[in-house]
Amino acid sequence: MTQMLETKSLEFAYDSGMKFKFPDIFCDKNSPLLILGNSGSGKTTFLNILALLKTPYQGEVLFSGKNALLLNENEIPTFRAKNIGMIFQKPYFVNSLNVLDNLTIANYLAKAKIDKPKAIKLADSLGIGELLNKKVTELSGGEQQRVCIARALMNTPSVILADEPTSALDDTNCEKVISLLEEQAKEANAALIIVTHDQRLKNRIPNQILL
Repeated sequence: MTQMLETKSLEFAYDSGMKFKFPDIFCDKNSPLLILGNSGSGKTTFLNILALLKTPYQGEVLFSGKNALLLNENEIPTFRAKNIGMIFQKPYFVNSLNVLDNLTIANYLAKAKIDKPKAIKLADSLGIGELLNKKVTELSGGEQQRVCIARALMNTPSVILADEPTSALDDTNCEKVISLLEEQAKEANAALIIVTHDQRLKNRIPNQILL
């Protein structure tokens, strides 16, 4: 059976000389995976490689059996927008736009039809439906995190990558977010990979890798 996301022999080095050698992973559809490790172990670097935001000097990142690292620099942005939903630890927005426009910009980057009904549905499911007309700069940290999660799901990605998606959330919203991520991954037959220190997730998702 072809894995939705698989890595082989990944190694990465920064200009400072810091090097990382990552374990191979095999992440099936509908099988959430937690990536755990101490600070400095390369968790975020690993996630950025999976998102094609950093390029390793060795190894493969396979989406349904095809090595995405062989794509050229012009192909990668569209491939990423269509296939990968990335939730960053630090929110990144277009501050001049409101919440709704920050969600639908994901459709624009994927060269897809602007889907406002889906944006509204996702926002409602995350408890931020009443914030759609607000500027993102007017939101709290937890609200911004939920906007990031909704944006990552806008194009029904085949792989969802989340860097500490619940770190700024209370228990109630943590439960909402993880349930939504698992639900969306199941609905889209997507792989779900989460980098976290959150003990609440460690106790919920048994499939784990320690860096």
